[in-house]
Amino acid sequence: MGANLEHADDFPAINHTLAEDRHTGGQSPNPLWSGTRDAWQRFSRWRRGRPFTGAVLIIIAAALVLYSPLALLRFMFLPGSMLWSALLVGLLLLAMGVIQLFAPAHALVTGAVALVLSLVSLLVALGGLGFGMLLGLAGGALGIAWRMGENNAGRTNRRIFGITYGTSLAVLALLVFLAAQGAIALAAEIAVPFSIHSDAINASSMHLYPGVSAADNTSPVGVVQMNATARNMVISKTFASPIGNVTLSMVAGKTTPVTLNGLTLDASSLASDSAAFQNLSINAAGNGFDVHAGTTNLSNVNINSPYVLINSITLPGLSISLSR
Repeated sequence: MGANLEHADDFPAINHTLAEDRHTGGQSPNPLWSGTRDAWQRFSRWRRGRPFTGAVLIIIAAALVLYSPLALLRFMFLPGSMLWSALLVGLLLLAMGVIQLFAPAHALVTGAVALVLSLVSLLVALGGLGFGMLLGLAGGALGIAWRMGENNAGRTNRRIFGITYGTSLAVLALLVFLAAQGAIALAAEIAVPFSIHSDAINASSMHLYPGVSAADNTSPVGVVQMNATARNMVISKTFASPIGNVTLSMVAGKTTPVTLNGLTLDASSLASDSAAFQNLSINAAGNGFDVHAGTTNLSNVNINSPYVLINSITLPGLSISLSR
């Protein structure tokens, strides 16, 4: 007996086959395309069920904060080193991002902790060159503002996000203000070439010896270790941009000197109009060349360096500018 196809709606399987044939021209669907499409749909459903953007921002922030301490692990156990604190903050920030990604029910807690860690990173790691700190603040605020909605799809409360992110930026501005007043000290690790100028550097326990740069482990440098104060200190870095070369300058210590404790500096060049030393000793035995001085006074100093580690620095009168 033949089937009556006059009423096609009575045969949904036949309808589906006919529609699929019309769509594919009678050919079977590409299994690779189907598999890719299904995988993307599953990922999209998984992503909508958690504060995905916030978690990713926190993980990127953690990577930026961790960059310097991981590159300088061999200096972690030097007396007074603060690298361990930068490493700890970065690892905790990474943990918050991973937990927020895979355990979205705890997004409120992980977001709040990420906010605090991002602010602390300013004090122990210069906030991952600033970018890591800002990304961490945004990711933490997104975690706090995220709520699970219907059909396992989350949503971000924009009002809560705005209030949280705005408040965290206000706290950040307060920390920067206190640093500019010299009221709080920062720790810093910089592993990119830059220049330093200071009208005067007065140092104690200075140690100078030849070595290779901690930035690349190949470039010959003079390694300088000391505690110091610097008057009218300018740290500058020139980099290429789509609009030409741009110079980033940080100026501090015009009235009250900058203080630098636990300074380790790789100097590719160092020039000073005058230098005065007390309790100077020079050891040139064998292939070595170590210089020690109880006190060191340098005037009109210019230093080019690929790397610096500072356990504690205060920056009274801090100002930052960009110029072409």
